Order: sequence, then structure tokens, then C-alpha cells
Amino acid sequence: MFLPRLPQLLFRTASSLSRRGARNLHLSSHHTTRLLAQHNLPVHPLALAKSPEHAHDTAAGAGGRVWVGAEGPAQRLGREVESADEARRTAKELLDPANYTFPTPAPTNLFLSPPLPALSHSLHLLLHASRSLHTPALTATTSNGEASTLPLDIRSTSIQDTLLVDFLERVDIPQASRERVAEVVKGLWSVWRESDALRLEITLGVQEGSAKAVLFNPTIQIDPFALHRQPALAALPASPVPTALEKVAKDAGVFYLPRGGDQQGDIGCYGYGAGLAMSTMDALTLAGGKPANFLDGGGGATPANVASCLSILFSTPRLRAIFINSFGGLTKTDLIAEGIVSAVRARLERGEHVPPMVVRLRGTGEERAAQVLKEAREKGWLGSDGRVEVEGDMGKAARWAVELARQVREREGRA
Repeated sequence: MFLPRLPQLLFRTASSLSRRGARNLHLSSHHTTRLLAQHNLPVHPLALAKSPEHAHDTAAGAGGRVWVGAEGPAQRLGREVESADEARRTAKELLDPANYTFPTPAPTNLFLSPPLPALSHSLHLLLHASRSLHTPALTATTSNGEASTLPLDIRSTSIQDTLLVDFLERVDIPQASRERVAEVVKGLWSVWRESDALRLEITLGVQEGSAKAVLFNPTIQIDPFALHRQPALAALPASPVPTALEKVAKDAGVFYLPRGGDQQGDIGCYGYGAGLAMSTMDALTLAGGKPANFLDGGGGATPANVASCLSILFSTPRLRAIFINSFGGLTKTDLIAEGIVSAVRARLERGEHVPPMVVRLRGTGEERAAQVLKEAREKGWLGSDGRVEVEGDMGKAARWAVELARQVREREGRA
């Protein structure tokens, strides 16, 4: 019974470990486009532009009408323009740091592509490591928002034709196009496997008046623990560049991963040890909340370490609550408590906002930690409105954090 499940169990373990602090390699749109073209897939052409002037000259050579885009951390922006002068103006706007606020930096990669052909159908495709299915999976979302998922076998080099055709029928691909689209999807699966990818997202369109497929808006993330098998990919620059908060985390030696897109949450969380940090996120999810990030403080707490972790959370946009959860073995929880008091007190004295916090500290030094937080509350260093609450039970603490975030949302709705 165990052996048939072994590849899926190993797959699950590897995909979870890959979320830790190793170098996350997100290829730029340009490099992803080149990778797909090398596999003979019908990807829409895309070229890098070195500057707004370069964008102007490239657009002029293409007759003026092009798509001008830029990408940075967790974002891709752009629009279609009708002239070379408009291409230059758009490029300047996209790259201007004055148009972005901390912690979101300006995009760094500027690119151009010709206008897309007219499309009769389009799908958003996602090849990813599904934590719920414990396998790779292909998820297709139609233009009206309907999604369908096809589990895949990591051991197989291809996708069974009957399964794939049925899947494409479910997502409304016209019968005349299914064979060609199926071959494209098989090609994407080959890229995913051969590149040791964790995630590949792309839009697939079917051209009007033909059965031809076209791929555009590609992104791919490579498993950082597999880069020794991918020397050509490992040599590429990571893109998008790290966000300001990711740079803070790297400099502090902690492991931080924000959740974006439809996974973006409003409860910041933080603990020591990757397993505890992930279970903290799971506890919030089980309590009905949405964690905003993964944050592992590393091998042990120090005043500087705690300050860095809290600085990251305090600087995270749209946080409504914070859940600090740690079990002290080698980590001394009283040092975490002292760091919390110092960071919150300093921030309040500067008149800066501190989201409501729930703190769970168990294990080494927990009695001293509780005393430190109690004394700080009595002295008014943590504010006068229950800003920092303490709860020893993990489930109760998670539910409390979710409730605090709900209360903040409710107050925002009345404002």
C-alpha cells in the first residue's frame, strides 16, 4: 500500500521544502518566452527594451502599434500603444519610481510585443504543485471565471490523450481546436517537468477563423533545490527582483515569502522553524482566516532578529492583524517577548500604526516571556487598547487573530 504512494509523498515533501529560503528563481517574461520557443511551442514573440528610447525605436520599426509592458516583484503592467512616441511615454511612466509606493518598487524589466491576433477563445493555464491533491495539477480557467483541474502523474512524460481531450471539452475548447491545443498542453507539461518547475502560468488563446493556438503572458518558477540540475537556468538572473521586504528578510537571515494574487491575506504571521511557520499558516486557514505571508525567524531569536521580523510585518500593506506563534526549544521565548515589547513600544512612541496582535509563546522561557509581556502591558508600553494579547492554545490563538482581523474589516466598512 505504501510503495505506490511513494512518488506522491516525495513530491509533496519536495514542494513544501522548496518554499523555504532557497533562491526562488522566477524567470522573466523574456526568458520564459525563449524557453517555450526552444520547445517549439507557439508563444507570442516578446523583446526586451533597454530604455524608453529603445522602446521608441523598436516601436517605430514595428509600425508604431505594439504592447509596451514592464514587470517587477509580483506585478506585470502595460498597455497597447499606437505610436512610437506613445511607446516612449508609456515606458517612462512604467519605470518611474514616483508612481510606486513602499514596499512596492518600480518594475525593472521593460519589454515590447506585437499586438495579439484576434482570439475566439482563451484560457488561463496553471501547472503547479497542488498541496491539496499532493500531485502536480493543471488548472484551466475560462474567460468567464469557470475553473477545472486535472491531476497529473509526476512519473509520466506525457498526458493521456483521452483525459486531456475530456478536460479541454470541459473548459469549452472548440472541437476543431482540441487536437492542436492538446499538443500545446503536452508541450507545456514537458517544459514543466524538464525544467524542474514549481509553477508555470500562461494564457492560451485560440485564433479566430483557425484552429491555431497562441501562448502569451508566461511566467515560470523553478524549484530552487533543483538548480544543480539546471545550470543554464541557474545562470539566469532571478526576476522579478526581490521586493524591499524580501531584501530586508535576506539581509536579516530570515525566510520570508509573501502571498500574492488571489491568495493574498490580511493576517501577518511569524514563528521559528519552517514547520511551525507553515502550521501557523494552516491554523489561521482552518480558523477561517487568510495568512498574508510565510515568515520563519530562522535558527534562534535575538533582539535584532525579532526586530527585523516585526519590521517586515509592520511594513506589509493591508495587514489587519498579526499572529506570532513560537515553541521554544533552542529558541528562548523570553527573548522573543522582549523583542516584541521593544518593537511595539518604539513604533507607538513614533505615532505609527500597530495592528492588533495575538502572541503564543510556549517552551523554553515561557514563564519569563509571559512576565515580560504582562509588565509591559501594565506600564502602557503596548498601548491601552489590548493591542497585544497572549494565548497559550494554538487553536484559540489562531481563532482570536482571525476574529481581530474580522473586527478591523468591520470597522473599515463603517468608516
